[in-house]
Amino acid sequence: MHAFEPHPRIFSFLVGNIELNGAQAAVTTYNLAIGERVGTAFLTDERADDQNRVSPDANGLRVPMSTLIKQPRMCRRPRC
Repeated sequence: MHAFEPHPRIFSFLVGNIELNGAQAAVTTYNLAIGERVGTAFLTDERADDQNRVSPDANGLRVPMSTLIKQPRMCRRPRC
């Protein structure tokens, strides 16, 4: 299983939850955003974690962004 979470604070919650449930061997985590291109995304950084979202402008928390195709560990096809 692959789990993506771009927000660093929420990512730490994700990793902690996976460890708490003993699922480290079953889940590969990625601290990055997934989008249509490789680059950077900007997220809001509200303390109410369930309210964070992609920022409509280039303000906020800067996070790396990739595409699913650029994640070689996920690819099981010969030509990825």
